[in-house]
Amino acid sequence: MTSVYTSAPERSSSLALFDRLSQVVEYLLATSQQNFPVVDGGRVGGVLTRADLMKSLSCHGEALRVDAVMRRDFKIVHPGDMLEAALGLLQVCDCQLFPVVQDDHLVGLLNAENLANSSGSNPLSNAVSSANPRLFDYTTPCL
Repeated sequence: MTSVYTSAPERSSSLALFDRLSQVVEYLLATSQQNFPVVDGGRVGGVLTRADLMKSLSCHGEALRVDAVMRRDFKIVHPGDMLEAALGLLQVCDCQLFPVVQDDHLVGLLNAENLANSSGSNPLSNAVSSANPRLFDYTTPCL
Protein backbone atom coordinates (compact mmCIF):
# COMPACT_ATOMS: atom_id res chain seq x y z
CA MET A 1 0.00 0.00 0.00
CA THR A 2 1.40 3.41 -0.96
CA SER A 3 1.88 5.83 1.87
CA VAL A 4 0.58 9.36 1.46
CA TYR A 5 3.32 10.33 3.86
CA THR A 6 6.00 9.42 1.35
CA SER A 7 4.20 10.11 -1.91
CA ALA A 8 2.47 13.43 -1.31
CA PRO A 9 3.54 15.99 -3.93
CA GLU A 10 3.36 18.78 -1.38
CA ARG A 11 3.40 18.88 2.36
CA SER A 12 0.55 20.26 4.42
CA SER A 13 0.94 23.64 6.00
CA SER A 14 -0.01 24.59 9.49
CA LEU A 15 -1.02 28.02 10.73
CA ALA A 16 0.11 30.01 13.74
CA LEU A 17 -2.34 31.62 16.15
CA PHE A 18 -1.27 35.12 15.09
CA ASP A 19 -1.49 34.55 11.32
CA ARG A 20 -3.95 36.82 9.53
CA LEU A 21 -6.77 35.45 7.40
CA SER A 22 -5.12 37.14 4.42
CA GLN A 23 -2.19 34.71 4.82
CA VAL A 24 -4.57 31.76 4.86
CA VAL A 25 -6.14 32.97 1.61
CA GLU A 26 -2.66 32.97 0.06
CA TYR A 27 -2.19 29.35 1.18
CA LEU A 28 -5.55 28.40 -0.33
CA LEU A 29 -4.63 29.95 -3.66
CA ALA A 30 -1.11 28.51 -3.76
CA THR A 31 -1.88 24.94 -2.67
CA SER A 32 -4.62 22.35 -2.80
CA GLN A 33 -4.98 22.37 0.99
CA GLN A 34 -8.45 23.40 2.21
CA ASN A 35 -8.28 22.95 5.99
CA PHE A 36 -5.48 23.76 8.39
CA PRO A 37 -4.27 22.81 11.83
CA VAL A 38 -3.35 25.78 14.01
CA VAL A 39 -0.14 25.24 15.96
CA ASP A 40 0.98 27.05 19.09
CA GLY A 41 4.45 26.21 20.37
CA GLY A 42 4.55 22.96 18.40
CA ARG A 43 1.21 21.76 19.75
CA VAL A 44 -2.12 21.79 17.97
CA GLY A 45 -4.31 24.52 19.42
CA GLY A 46 -7.11 24.48 16.88
CA VAL A 47 -8.33 23.80 13.37
CA LEU A 48 -9.37 26.29 10.68
CA THR A 49 -11.67 24.90 8.00
CA ARG A 50 -12.26 26.46 4.61
CA ALA A 51 -15.93 27.00 5.49
CA ASP A 52 -15.02 28.83 8.71
CA LEU A 53 -12.46 30.90 6.82
CA MET A 54 -14.96 31.98 4.15
CA LYS A 55 -17.61 32.88 6.71
CA SER A 56 -15.10 34.91 8.73
CA LEU A 57 -13.79 36.71 5.65
CA SER A 58 -17.30 37.74 4.65
CA CYS A 59 -18.18 38.94 8.15
CA HIS A 60 -14.92 40.40 9.43
CA GLY A 61 -12.43 40.82 6.59
CA GLU A 62 -8.94 39.49 6.04
CA ALA A 63 -7.13 41.38 8.83
CA LEU A 64 -8.63 39.14 11.52
CA ARG A 65 -6.27 36.70 13.25
CA VAL A 66 -6.62 32.94 12.93
CA ASP A 67 -7.06 32.45 16.70
CA ALA A 68 -10.26 34.51 16.57
CA VAL A 69 -12.01 32.10 14.19
CA MET A 70 -10.38 28.68 14.59
CA ARG A 71 -12.25 25.73 16.03
CA ARG A 72 -10.99 24.88 19.48
CA ASP A 73 -13.11 21.75 19.79
CA PHE A 74 -11.49 19.17 17.52
CA LYS A 75 -10.45 15.55 17.55
CA ILE A 76 -6.91 14.28 17.17
CA VAL A 77 -5.61 10.89 16.14
CA HIS A 78 -2.24 9.20 16.54
CA PRO A 79 -0.08 7.48 13.90
CA GLY A 80 -0.63 4.06 15.49
CA ASP A 81 -4.43 4.35 15.71
CA MET A 82 -6.49 1.95 13.66
CA LEU A 83 -7.67 3.46 10.40
CA GLU A 84 -11.15 1.96 10.66
CA ALA A 85 -11.81 3.75 13.98
CA ALA A 86 -10.63 7.09 12.59
CA LEU A 87 -12.75 6.66 9.46
CA GLY A 88 -15.80 5.95 11.58
CA LEU A 89 -15.14 9.09 13.59
CA LEU A 90 -14.59 11.14 10.42
CA GLN A 91 -17.97 10.01 9.11
CA VAL A 92 -19.98 10.83 12.26
CA CYS A 93 -18.37 14.00 13.59
CA ASP A 94 -18.47 17.47 12.08
CA CYS A 95 -14.76 17.19 11.28
CA GLN A 96 -13.03 18.21 8.09
CA LEU A 97 -9.68 16.86 9.21
CA PHE A 98 -7.88 15.22 12.07
CA PRO A 99 -4.52 16.50 13.19
CA VAL A 100 -2.24 13.49 13.62
CA VAL A 101 -0.27 13.96 16.82
CA GLN A 102 2.69 12.06 18.21
CA ASP A 103 4.32 12.99 21.52
CA ASP A 104 2.03 16.06 21.67
CA HIS A 105 3.38 17.41 18.37
CA LEU A 106 1.72 17.64 14.97
CA VAL A 107 3.11 15.06 12.53
CA GLY A 108 0.44 15.15 9.82
CA LEU A 109 -3.19 15.45 8.79
CA LEU A 110 -5.86 12.89 8.03
CA ASN A 111 -8.86 13.80 5.89
CA ALA A 112 -11.06 12.26 3.22
CA GLU A 113 -8.95 13.78 0.45
CA ASN A 114 -5.72 12.06 1.42
CA LEU A 115 -7.59 8.78 1.71
CA ALA A 116 -9.06 9.24 -1.77
CA ASN A 117 -5.68 10.18 -3.25
CA SER A 118 -3.93 7.17 -1.76
CA SER A 119 -6.46 4.40 -2.14
CA GLY A 120 -8.12 4.79 -5.52
CA SER A 121 -11.80 5.17 -6.29
CA ASN A 122 -13.21 3.57 -3.15
CA PRO A 123 -10.87 4.65 -0.39
CA LEU A 124 -12.91 3.57 2.59
CA SER A 125 -13.47 -0.04 1.59
CA ASN A 126 -9.96 -0.41 0.16
CA ALA A 127 -8.32 1.11 3.18
CA VAL A 128 -10.15 -0.78 5.88
CA SER A 129 -9.93 -4.14 4.16
CA SER A 130 -6.13 -4.25 4.58
CA ALA A 131 -4.72 -6.14 7.53
CA ASN A 132 -4.19 -3.79 10.49
CA PRO A 133 -4.24 -0.52 8.56
CA ARG A 134 -2.59 2.28 10.49
CA LEU A 135 -3.24 5.99 10.14
CA PHE A 136 0.36 6.75 9.32
CA ASP A 137 -0.13 5.20 5.87
CA TYR A 138 -2.81 7.79 5.02
CA THR A 139 -1.36 10.85 6.68
CA THR A 140 -0.09 13.93 4.89
CA PRO A 141 3.02 15.19 6.68
CA CYS A 142 3.16 18.71 8.03
CA LEU A 143 6.00 21.17 7.73
